[in-house]
Amino acid sequence: IDGHDVRDLLFGRAAAKSKTEHFLYYTSKGDLHGIRRGPWKLKLKPLELFQIEHDVSEQWDVKKQNQALVAELKDLAVALDAEITAAARPTRRVSELQFDPSKLKAIQ
Repeated sequence: IDGHDVRDLLFGRAAAKSKTEHFLYYTSKGDLHGIRRGPWKLKLKPLELFQIEHDVSEQWDVKKQNQALVAELKDLAVALDAEITAAARPTRRVSELQFDPSKLKAIQ
């Protein structure tokens, strides 16, 4: 399943609550980059922790003061990524070009 019904959140209904407690960040190549849970955002490379409700611009790395939280979030991110990978649908491999625009005839 790729998503969740978030209509209650979008329409501002009373007692609306997100069905997820965390959010994973990936690079454009699909590599795990970080995790957010509540006010905390952990970046994995380089390893940095931010309390983004107070530091939206991610200027102050607070990992030294919160080492237990860093370890917890890192383990959670790796576990969730493994869960997503295990449940992923297979990708299709294409052995040859299916559509070649150079072979189209010009529209007259």
